[in-house]
Amino acid sequence: KFAADFPNITAKRWEAKFGKQYEAVLIHNNKACRARYFATGEKHFTSYHYQAADVPSAVSSSLLSAFAGFKIEWATQVINHKNNTDRYWVRLTKPGFVLKAFVNADGTAVTDMKEEDMKEHEGGN
Repeated sequence: KFAADFPNITAKRWEAKFGKQYEAVLIHNNKACRARYFATGEKHFTSYHYQAADVPSAVSSSLLSAFAGFKIEWATQVINHKNNTDRYWVRLTKPGFVLKAFVNADGTAVTDMKEEDMKEHEGGN
């Protein structure tokens, strides 16, 4: 399934994850990428890591206007193929503060996630 989803790309490594899931670590579209699959071959999610300057403007402008004085350090786009969602886990900082935001691709706040769902995508690539 990975070869069909990412033709001509070789994964840097594969990681076994909890619940019989497997994650490929690769570079795709010039970004650090992770693609997680269920043991059945069904794709669970694909994530891409963004440096601050490359975060899509719909995401960055929404957050920076809502949180004055913060700057974006990085973001991870999480495309959940099972739930059909496209979201960004964003780390913002200002002196003495760290803020982590989980927003939809249009910059609106994610309101339908449980804390344990967010923890899966918490770190950057």
